[in-house]
Amino acid sequence: MEYPKVTHLYKYREYNTNSLSILINKKIWLATPDSFNDPFDCNIKFKSEINSEAFRKYLKQTDRATGDLNRDYKTFLEKLEEFRNKDIKKFGVFSMSQINDNILMWSHYANQHEGFCIEFVRSSNNLLGDIEVTRPVDYHFNYPEVDPLDSDGNIDHSIFRKMLFIKAKDWSYENEWRLTYDEGNTEEQLPANISSIIFGLRMPEEHKNDIRKILADQPNIRFQQATEEEYQFRLKISDL
Repeated sequence: MEYPKVTHLYKYREYNTNSLSILINKKIWLATPDSFNDPFDCNIKFKSEINSEAFRKYLKQTDRATGDLNRDYKTFLEKLEEFRNKDIKKFGVFSMSQINDNILMWSHYANQHEGFCIEFVRSSNNLLGDIEVTRPVDYHFNYPEVDPLDSDGNIDHSIFRKMLFIKAKDWSYENEWRLTYDEGNTEEQLPANISSIIFGLRMPEEHKNDIRKILADQPNIRFQQATEEEYQFRLKISDL
């Protein structure tokens, strides 16, 4: 398993019906890229410079050559962009974080620390340990450029999934990991066992009790509490 030291991944949630349904129904919601809060997300570019040998092989295989290589490549990129913009919207993504104590994450995704955080077990025996579908996001200052063709002139369809794992450097504090599916806007079964529920610093006691009741029949799930580290801008996660 790649990244063997990462044994848990975390989902920050505000307290609401949709969040509780994860615990009750043991299902997750898969978002599509067009619903992401970052308009730059999944927006890498194809190389504008022609790999002439690979592109000639592509033209020969598809019988689309007009005699003007530059014009053919421009047309190819335009069609590929259309396909990319359409195809990328079909994927489903479940976002998690490698860390559970980020103050900004608790503020942004857990209703200003009034929500909770779900800890999932990551192992070689579940989807979170499968690097083909779950991997860390790669952060960049500039749009990466990718070559749409392999050396044999075939379109590399894996690049469309790879687009899901690239974001702007500004987001690097999230330490995000993404679990991807071929279809979004739907529910899927939990990809891994839940090992802990972390209650937010400001979470009301009645909401904590609701979660305890929901998970009362699952003794293997422990409960933890986020508290302030004394004299530091940090959170401490402790067992209850």
